[in-house]
Amino acid sequence: MDVVMKFGGSSLADKDRIDHVANLIKNQIEAGYRPRAVVCSAMGKTTNSLLSAGEFALGTSALLFFTLRAHVR
Repeated sequence: MDVVMKFGGSSLADKDRIDHVANLIKNQIEAGYRPRAVVCSAMGKTTNSLLSAGEFALGTSALLFFTLRAHVR
């Protein structure tokens, strides 16, 4: 059976949660499901930073890069 799997930001908040999601996907494949797509939202608490960066990008791309880079560290 073909499926689409979607995981929200809190599901990907840290290494342990990412490992859990990877195991869920693996287990579903072993159970006979075929992911047509795996959709992942921004990692935990990143969405607001991405929205802010988008707003800043309306004024200057240099600020966008700085905002995203600072959050990823």
